[in-house]
Amino acid sequence: MVIKRRTIALLIGFSFIGGLDGYCKEAAQPAAQGGAAANLPAEEKKEPPKVLVKVNGEAIDELDLLGMVNTLIPGVSVHGSVTERKQKEIKKKAFEQLITSQLLAQEAKKQGITIKKKEIEREIKELQKRLKKNKTTLEDTLKKNKLTMEELEREIEKNLAVSKINDIKNKEAKAKALEKVTAAYLEEHYKSNKEKFIQPESTRLREILIKADPSGGPKVWEVARARSEEILKEIKAEKDFAKLAKEFSEDIYAPKGGDMGFGHKGSIIPEIEDVAGKLKVGEVAGPIWSIYGYHIIKLEEKAPPIQRTFDEVKKNLKKELEEVEFKKMKVQWVEDLKKKAKIEYLNEEDRKMMEEAEKKADDKDKKH
Repeated sequence: MVIKRRTIALLIGFSFIGGLDGYCKEAAQPAAQGGAAANLPAEEKKEPPKVLVKVNGEAIDELDLLGMVNTLIPGVSVHGSVTERKQKEIKKKAFEQLITSQLLAQEAKKQGITIKKKEIEREIKELQKRLKKNKTTLEDTLKKNKLTMEELEREIEKNLAVSKINDIKNKEAKAKALEKVTAAYLEEHYKSNKEKFIQPESTRLREILIKADPSGGPKVWEVARARSEEILKEIKAEKDFAKLAKEFSEDIYAPKGGDMGFGHKGSIIPEIEDVAGKLKVGEVAGPIWSIYGYHIIKLEEKAPPIQRTFDEVKKNLKKELEEVEFKKMKVQWVEDLKKKAKIEYLNEEDRKMMEEAEKKADDKDKKH
């Protein structure tokens, strides 16, 4: 029964998928059908499933693809609301996952990774718990889909082997990343990219906000503006801004006298940022309209751009570069497996789609 592998995929949920994402050159945005499996219905087909790609001679067929698609986006086989572009993206992602899974399963076999019976039994127990939450049983599910326990166990065994090789390579890649990101490596990176460690100019503002309900109509907004103009008159009469903010402002900064603290470009709403950029220290502006109401602002301080020192950024930079190197090594390992492998697309449209995706990923790598 050709629906079997698709059902197995949905049953076990491709538990290793999360681990495979990091192996894609491009963090493949979800993407999927079109081409050979584009019109494949969810219901059972009578004819044998069409083989779409062979990985070192091992077949991936249209039901494997559909199973992965439905795992990536549950229910996508009923994809009336999924755009054609999105379907193509999902399909690329599904192919990448399936090919990577096949390569990792083959590599696990080469390296003699074995799965114990009790590990498979543990996974089956977890599956039974999940099915129980959905008010069904494994036995009923297998019977309904004409699957045998042996078939399910084989697929779980394969997935566990993939997870194991994935874990092994993760540990190796992390260890190598730690070795590579030395103190000298960090310092060299900092010196070569000093402009990236400049803290931009920042400003410290005080604010008084008089709120207006966006759906309240013109009268509500007129009242809010009139109140803010009265407060502005008091400020111009040299009354203390901070005291007026505590008394009248309707935002979270009111208890602090309207003090918003320091913020750099892009950290405050554009309506305020545009006006604040034209003020000198000590100047007041308002009323300024926004969707929240009317604002009155005062520029308290300006801080020039600051070059952050190596010691200031070293700790976070180390973590960041270790993660970058770790991901590079993961990707490179699978890319090497792909280069050594014989990957044959039996559908011309699929071949062109995946070659185009690979070229885009290579071009992106060259830019970085």
